[in-house]
Amino acid sequence: MVKISREDILKLGRSASLNLTEDEIPLMMNNLQTVLSYAAHLKDIAQTYQGLAMPKNSNVMRNDEVIETPSEPLLEGAPQREDNYFVVPVILKQ
Repeated sequence: MVKISREDILKLGRSASLNLTEDEIPLMMNNLQTVLSYAAHLKDIAQTYQGLAMPKNSNVMRNDEVIETPSEPLLEGAPQREDNYFVVPVILKQ
């Protein structure tokens, strides 16, 4: 468990340009202590379950497979075609 001192809070306050009053310092110490304890708890949980996660180097993609597909059914729906190709308007000028 991380212990936060009064000096830590004062340094943090100066770094963040906060003008903390004497009443705010203990409150800030308590709040920061709670946040850091929660973060430490989350770290422990993450380390516990780290082995259950998917290995980093695993391949989640399948291998490519070449499948012969007849082009005629695709070309039948084209507004214009030439041999086994779609004819499209030119959009880039040379």
